[in-house]
Amino acid sequence: MTTARTGAGRLLATTVAMAVGVAGGLSAVAPARAGSNGQQVYFDWGPAWGRATLEGTNNNGQYVTSPSIYLGASGYGALNDWWWKGWVTVHFYYPDGASRDSRTCWVPTEQSGSDWTSCF
Repeated sequence: MTTARTGAGRLLATTVAMAVGVAGGLSAVAPARAGSNGQQVYFDWGPAWGRATLEGTNNNGQYVTSPSIYLGASGYGALNDWWWKGWVTVHFYYPDGASRDSRTCWVPTEQSGSDWTSCF
């Protein structure tokens, strides 16, 4: 059974609901907007087969190394859902695992227009 609320009852219910909503919003951690706390990185090694790894500071301020990324004949690589900021190094490897080259680039914490940055 429901009861009709009076004007004062509605005002009180609305005020309580707003207060709970605001308090709940203050206690929750807001997710970062894409591209506002680090970027995803893409790179191009040129026409080559092999693998690559990235190492550097992630969006949580931790120094990490990515899993190995397979590079096909194009040499293009991208690491989805890994967020970086600051100096990041891309290490390139021959198909047999021997080290070939490295590139270090600056990844901005924030940029407009995209949440991807290149490391060429």
